[in-house]
Amino acid sequence: MGTSYTEKNFAGRLELFFKNSVVEAVLLFLISASVVAAIASLLFHNDALEHLNLFFSIVFSIELTARYFTYDGKKKEYFRDWWMDWLATIPWDIFLFFLFPGGRASMLRLLRLPRIFRILRFRRIKKSEPARWLSYRFRRLLEVSIWRQSMTLLLVSLIFVWIFALMLDKVGMHSEHGDNFWFSLITMISSDSIFELHGQESLVKGLVLLLSFIGIVLFNGILIAIIIGKLMEYLGGLNNGEVREKDHIILLGWSECIPHIVAELEDYCVSERKPPVKVVVMTGDSPASAGRMISSSPHVKVISRVGSFQNEEALERISAHKAAAVIVLGDAASDRKLSERLNDPVVTRTLVSLETLLDDKRKESRFPVIILNYLDLGKSLHVTEFLRPFGSRSTKIFFNPLFFTGKLIASMCVNPYSEAIYNELLSSQGNEFHSVRFPLEEKTCWEDIALSFPRSIPVGYRDSGGEFRMAPLPGEVLPDHAEIVVLSENEYDSRIFDFSRTEIRKQQPDLSLCSSPIPRPSGTLVVVGVNPK
Repeated sequence: MGTSYTEKNFAGRLELFFKNSVVEAVLLFLISASVVAAIASLLFHNDALEHLNLFFSIVFSIELTARYFTYDGKKKEYFRDWWMDWLATIPWDIFLFFLFPGGRASMLRLLRLPRIFRILRFRRIKKSEPARWLSYRFRRLLEVSIWRQSMTLLLVSLIFVWIFALMLDKVGMHSEHGDNFWFSLITMISSDSIFELHGQESLVKGLVLLLSFIGIVLFNGILIAIIIGKLMEYLGGLNNGEVREKDHIILLGWSECIPHIVAELEDYCVSERKPPVKVVVMTGDSPASAGRMISSSPHVKVISRVGSFQNEEALERISAHKAAAVIVLGDAASDRKLSERLNDPVVTRTLVSLETLLDDKRKESRFPVIILNYLDLGKSLHVTEFLRPFGSRSTKIFFNPLFFTGKLIASMCVNPYSEAIYNELLSSQGNEFHSVRFPLEEKTCWEDIALSFPRSIPVGYRDSGGEFRMAPLPGEVLPDHAEIVVLSENEYDSRIFDFSRTEIRKQQPDLSLCSSPIPRPSGTLVVVGVNPK
């Protein structure tokens, strides 16, 4: 026990010795002097400088050996903390000169320059205002985009190249490359140009050596740190469940219709010859543990994520603001009444978080279709009133899984206006197909007229050639002289917009009821739905 106490007492005294301000000042002076001696040995060949460098290596070796005894009981941590100092202290140039006698002594002396990094060890240097400012700026540089980092690094490098080119012109250096600007640029990128300094003055050698050292720090140090930092940030984001997709479909929660939605999307891509789609399924628990595994298919890539989706940060991690459609299925329980109590609040919280995210991402060119699963559809009216301050950035569709199937939900992800068509087809009042000659403007898209009729639902159009196009996509441009096919209870809307019938009645007031002034459209019409009542 006495020996152990003595060792601890010695380690504590030794640690206090190295933390003394006077000792730190002496070591800081010796390290600075060793750096000056290392640079001078590169410019001047003098035996006194070689002996001085060897003296510094011996002194620093004794210092680092003494620091080993301050790690009482923590010897493994010593090598983790001081291995770089040992690399900067060991006289590698002497060892390599004896191992490889043919090596260039001037190049081996470059191994002494890492001594400058030992200065950063001292607290008074790290706590100084310039050091804090440089450390803060370096961390801020690593936080911005890699494009800005690269541009900043390029700008700083060009400034150094320009300054050193002017200095080399002043001292009268003449390079084989002709222009000192190109020589400085090559020296900044690679230190091979140092071999061309034979016969040059010591001042020129010092400038080129300093520029080469700056280039090593910028490109071998900062550039590698930027690349590794961005790579670790990207891998960390993927490890945290981040999804970097665009125009994908997001399913939040779980429902029995999810496998049918994926199957219908596969059929849609095959039949319409569309490129593969990406579907992100995010649930509150692991799909494997709950027996809810959804596998990918040739045209549908399924990405599974686990976690809460009721906050803005979670929705941003899966790129909900860049999605084509977001289906909020909510949460479910074994008891139906408990499911009704849990599901609708989850859907509402998710919707508010999603609208907040979309409000922050106003620069996006388009916003996703939002499909909401409310077991109590009466709550959808209150939600609509609550969301009025957010505006009408995205199309919101309320559905109930007891009424809608996977086929309908999948089609609404592709075309949100198909929901109105299905509602009209399955209504109990009955419906009919009518052709409306709508006054179209130039480059009118389908989404411009999809919900513009007071009592009818547009389901497609008939072009001048007599061909029908049913349920077109929202961004599809209507051809000239197209007739809109609507689904309604009667021909109320067709009478409002049928200007040709009004003109014919004015010209022929005595037509009989048996005659038809307007020719019936010819062609084949496919019925896309059946009213069960």
